[in-house]
Amino acid sequence: MRLSEAIRLGAMLRPQGIGTLNSSGSCALGAAGEAIGAKCPQAMCGILPLLVARWPRLMSQMVTLPCACRFDFPFGSAVLHLNDNHRWTREQIADWVETIEPQADESQTAVEVAQPVVAVARTQNFL
Repeated sequence: MRLSEAIRLGAMLRPQGIGTLNSSGSCALGAAGEAIGAKCPQAMCGILPLLVARWPRLMSQMVTLPCACRFDFPFGSAVLHLNDNHRWTREQIADWVETIEPQADESQTAVEVAQPVVAVARTQNFL
């Protein structure tokens, strides 16, 4: 599932939250997490590792903000900035994310890359 798809799907579950992820609302990244089955913790830090494992570009890709701020931010921080500071709807954020995310499902690539690394680490433990 692409990040934009997960944001849209999760946005259907509950109202939008600003500044936090909690039981009454979810930000754009919280919505994506809920769409892939993450439980809703009281703080975003609880699901951030799951999101980054699924969509590594959230932390590794720098993007220019599409708002008037025009700063370069890590992809995930840009999503939070648009949600919390400019109060873009999650659907608007998903539309923007779709313009810069890979067309293929990035989560499949992330899993394929991670498996050989794990295999190498296990081999080294047996030496």
